[in-house]
Amino acid sequence: MGLPVVKRKVFNEWMICYYEEFEHLLLPENSPHSDIQLLINFAQSLGLAKGFRREVIVASFPFLCALRPEEKTIYIGTRRLSRELALLKVHESSISVIDQEADKKLFILKEHIEKISSLSTAQFPSEIEWVTYKNNLPNLLKKDEWKDVDEQSKLLLKKLIKEVGDYRSTFFEKVSDYGLTLTAQYDLIRVHLLKFLALLPSLDHDKNGAEVKRNLIESLRRLKSDSDHLTQNKKRGVRPLPLYLSVLFSIINFFANLLPAPILAACVRYAVRAMAKRFIAGESISTSDKTLRELRLSQRNATLDQLGELVVSAREADEYFEKVLNLIHGLKHHIPKGEKNSAGIFSAHVSIKVSALSHEFKPQAFEATYSKVAPRLRRILQEAKREDVFINIDAEHYHYRDVVLKIY
Repeated sequence: MGLPVVKRKVFNEWMICYYEEFEHLLLPENSPHSDIQLLINFAQSLGLAKGFRREVIVASFPFLCALRPEEKTIYIGTRRLSRELALLKVHESSISVIDQEADKKLFILKEHIEKISSLSTAQFPSEIEWVTYKNNLPNLLKKDEWKDVDEQSKLLLKKLIKEVGDYRSTFFEKVSDYGLTLTAQYDLIRVHLLKFLALLPSLDHDKNGAEVKRNLIESLRRLKSDSDHLTQNKKRGVRPLPLYLSVLFSIINFFANLLPAPILAACVRYAVRAMAKRFIAGESISTSDKTLRELRLSQRNATLDQLGELVVSAREADEYFEKVLNLIHGLKHHIPKGEKNSAGIFSAHVSIKVSALSHEFKPQAFEATYSKVAPRLRRILQEAKREDVFINIDAEHYHYRDVVLKIY
């Protein structure tokens, strides 16, 4: 295992120190790669006091770059210097006598590693500074630019509050919003009542409503019982229901016991369907005309999201992809093609989850994930552009964030 040859070249007063074997990647056409040049420009913009390290990926190969503005030099090694440290260990522990040329190479390599590894992370520029420079964004760390952005934000906020204030919620929307707030605030409600709602579709066979009534009463009983238990034992973490909610659910339980099963089941199913209509436009785009028309009459914009994003097989991923395409092509029958809202965004608006485009979405295996997902995402974006449909890519889980951005 031979030692790498460290080469040096000067470009625009900056010296680049790199391994000879990577010259074709780092210095294509005998000039620094665009990402290397960007790092040099970034270092110059910071002033001469700050030296730092940053990883750069060139042609899928990761390089660790250490910039020393005081020397006007950039030292380039492999990721985490793992290759260099392994070579040092092999050659330093060798029993055989190292010849003079090898000894010189070893000394140069040690010096190269020292220049990269000895930089203090305490003085590294922040991620905000790098992203700001790379994307040519307003520098919010500078007081004058932050003040300008702050003033613009306040103006937009006032405009937004006025726009939101123009809409008046219906009585049902106010009641359902309050119910959703309670499920967010109290774990007991979320556990027992949402469990009942999840069970309800499987009771479609129950024509006389006996099973619906029995499960609802059981959920209310457990809700009250668990709340009383928490109040008596004063356990931390899960909050018991306040007195007014405890009384409210007791009243609901009383009337649920009194009502005949068919009437109670019909009322429950009607309420659940009405609630679902606030979030589910229809079984498909072809059956969503009424919901979309009501939204347009209320002057509200909405994004359509194809349900069933959790895919565990290739067949489910194929179905999700096809349904998204059907959604994109079908919107023109409900929303005039090319129509835009007051923000200049297409009124036809679809949200997608990139991870649902493949059942093998693995952030740790980027190339394999990209090969499966990218062609489908490209097709979706092309069709959306053709149909004048705005595509919103959902953020999803935090550990998916970087790979989703890379694929996009």
